[in-house]
Amino acid sequence: FPVTFNGITFDSKAEYLYYLFLLDEKKNKRIIDFELQPKFLLQKGFKKNNEVHRAIHYIADFKVFNLDGSVSIVDVKGVETEVFKLKKKLFEFQYPDLSLTIVKGAADYGRANERGTTAKERNRQTKSNRVPVRERKQRVEKEKR
Repeated sequence: FPVTFNGITFDSKAEYLYYLFLLDEKKNKRIIDFELQPKFLLQKGFKKNNEVHRAIHYIADFKVFNLDGSVSIVDVKGVETEVFKLKKKLFEFQYPDLSLTIVKGAADYGRANERGTTAKERNRQTKSNRVPVRERKQRVEKEKR
C-alpha cells in the first residue's frame, strides 16, 4: 500500500520506514546524504528491422552517500520479482563500482537495538516465550479464585 509523507509517496510502508531511517542517519551524521528514486540506464534504446526498442532503466529506492565516500544503492523489497532479478543482474553488470543492497522486512534494517538484538531475534525470543492459550486461561482462572 502506498504511503504519503511530506508530499512524498512511497510504494510501501517498509520503503517509508527506510526513508525515516535514512533521515535519522543523516541527522546523526552517520551518512552524508541520500537521494530518492535514482534512475540508472541498463540498456540503450535501439532500432532494429524498423522496430524501435525503448531504453531499459532501473529505478532504485535510494542512493546513499556514505561517510567513507562510497555510494550505496538501496532497494526495499517485499518480494523479488523475476523482472527485478533480471534488472538487478543488468545493474550489477553495468555498474560494477556501485553496491546494490536489497532490504527485506525493513523493521530495523538488521541494526541491533539498545539491548544488542535485532527485531528478528526479538521476535524469535518472544515466540519461544509465548504461553499457550489454554495455559493462559488456566492462570486467569486461578487468579480469579
